[in-house]
Amino acid sequence: MRLFPFRRPSLGLSIGADTLGLVEVRRGWREPSLRRCVERALPAGLLKLSASESNVTDVAALATECSALLDGQGTVTRPVPISLSLPDLCARVALLEFDTLPAKPSEVEALIRWRLQKDLNLPVADARLTYQVFHPHVHSLPQGERAVVRVLVVAMRETVIGPYEQVCELAGLIPVRVGLTSLQLFDLYRPTLEATRNTDEECFYLSVGEGSFMFIAFQAGVPVFLRIKPLRNGSTAGSTAAVADELLATLHFYMDREALSERAPAFPRPLFLVHEEGIVPALPDSLDVTVVPLGWSALRIAKQPSPVPLFSSVPAFAGVMEA
Repeated sequence: MRLFPFRRPSLGLSIGADTLGLVEVRRGWREPSLRRCVERALPAGLLKLSASESNVTDVAALATECSALLDGQGTVTRPVPISLSLPDLCARVALLEFDTLPAKPSEVEALIRWRLQKDLNLPVADARLTYQVFHPHVHSLPQGERAVVRVLVVAMRETVIGPYEQVCELAGLIPVRVGLTSLQLFDLYRPTLEATRNTDEECFYLSVGEGSFMFIAFQAGVPVFLRIKPLRNGSTAGSTAAVADELLATLHFYMDREALSERAPAFPRPLFLVHEEGIVPALPDSLDVTVVPLGWSALRIAKQPSPVPLFSSVPAFAGVMEA
């Protein structure tokens, strides 16, 4: 008897502030095929993104929308295992630094919870945590800089994740894996990033969508700076001007903090931008940053529907590929 009789899901569901996305993938020996990719607009006000309170204003109504999206694609036998992608703004993301970490995972999580509560004043007693540990590459550290362990943490409160799980249950869906859009997209594009950049050099990652802006700076493959915040005016996708303004402010802050103006890079630093294809903010040459846009065209997929689906479906694809 298998405790969890579900194979690796072939369906990815993304729930956005105003859109549902559904992707079905057929995994091949080398590259996946995108069998179908559909979207469904949500009624206004059904979701209100928050990291502290329930996002779902009507659980039954959202479950009906999910069922309609799924059933509209043919006969579906419940329950259905899926990978679920949720917007960045429904969780808190933090980058913590430690001199060392305990050996036991339970002690690591306890230490992370303590730091989140103490340093960031985050209520974590009822939060689910996922985290990734990054150990320093000592050979790549500037002379005199101490080695620290960095931990990228996602904290989602039960008051937030609970209603999403109720929606899935009512719709006959089993979320085998739940993740945040921007971090799932980063994992999806990681091969492209690693093939494009020099692993010992600096690079940046920027994801824009669902009204949020997530920027991460990497040095030798280790995240050293994180900024995530809502975009002005609550724009879902974010206009090019708003994204450019926020990006410029973030880059200047980061470079001033790291004193990067005192050491010019050997070549322009790549900034990998996950946003609507064709939307690339202009940056001044003085920053020595080259924007590398990422969309459907940057993914290795054996078969895509024609025409190429909207970019807003990529999070669902990222989630199912991560599961």
